[in-house]
Amino acid sequence: ANRVGHTASGAIEVDEAQDVATEIYDKDLRPMGLTTGAPSFLFGTVWSDDTLLEQKRRQAKEMEKHYRLHEHGVKLCFEVDADEIGRCNETYRQTFAYELARLGREHPVIKTQYYLEAVSELDKFIPNRADYERMRGLHPRQNLPREGSTYVAGVDLSGSIETDLKDQIKNVDARGQRDSTVVTIGELRWMASPADPARKLPIVVVVDHLLIKDRPPLDTVNRIYQYIFEKWRCAYAVIDASGVGDYPAQMILGRRPQQVTALKSTMSEVSRLGFNLLGAIMSGRFLMYRDHEDSEEHRQFWLQMKECRCELKSNSMMRFYAPERLMMTEYSKKPVDIHDDFVKSASYCLDAAERHMLSAYDPVNNARRAPAVWAPGGYS
Repeated sequence: ANRVGHTASGAIEVDEAQDVATEIYDKDLRPMGLTTGAPSFLFGTVWSDDTLLEQKRRQAKEMEKHYRLHEHGVKLCFEVDADEIGRCNETYRQTFAYELARLGREHPVIKTQYYLEAVSELDKFIPNRADYERMRGLHPRQNLPREGSTYVAGVDLSGSIETDLKDQIKNVDARGQRDSTVVTIGELRWMASPADPARKLPIVVVVDHLLIKDRPPLDTVNRIYQYIFEKWRCAYAVIDASGVGDYPAQMILGRRPQQVTALKSTMSEVSRLGFNLLGAIMSGRFLMYRDHEDSEEHRQFWLQMKECRCELKSNSMMRFYAPERLMMTEYSKKPVDIHDDFVKSASYCLDAAERHMLSAYDPVNNARRAPAVWAPGGYS
């Protein structure tokens, strides 16, 4: 808070340098050592390619190369990645192997935090077509639950009709621009981690979607409840409780407190959901049903997954969102709005799977607990 005007006599140390703005370092920190010749030491983990730490890392490597300092045993940049730590620490190696299996090698967290590879600050949520294609399942869309299977749900709630009425009066296109309410139903399966067979990883096989447009709030709540708990008999559901979605989410939570999480979309929660969904996609643990392209749910799912953007923030956070402009698509003859309700609903569905996994498995004895038995009143 009082950094301006001080003098660095010995050295300038900047911890978590990836979170320090370049302007602050250049304007307020580095000048502290100019009169004394004090060196600067920057510490941290790699993040996006525009951070102070990454800029100084590239600069240090260029200086080593330009002045051929390595020939004299002089290093300006010291890097320690996950593999090197794992060779010295077995516990770390096992933990990292589990994370690698859970998220996949190309996941931003794996690339940056473990392998010290900077990533672009702003890009598509799913960066590679290969990862996009990994979601294509061979299973058909289902109408009813299968006996013996476990289902979970994720709900992204749109604004209510009453909330948006003023916008509709002012803008005739407002009705089409609003997000819809989307419910994703996933069949929950389990797999042992390749790195540690004792640890389980959830697989979500999407089997159905419910798309609700332009319905009164109470009717929407009733349809969601009946669809999730009476039709699909879901063991767990995560529901968006942000903004106008808070009241509907609380209504459903009140009816199934043991099976519902009403989730507030804080920056940290959005980041966690985005990273987890991206990891499940990249590791082949999130699969979408096959369907004809004339299905609106099928079409919107793939369109939104393809066009969704992500932005890497400071403190290792990530925001994912729909493009903020009209775009041409393979399904339209003119530019249209791209939404993100199917993507967010998918992230909630995966979160429901992971939350249910914690209750379904006993981590102490590494064994599956007795399965819950469904009855009209819920699971017991």
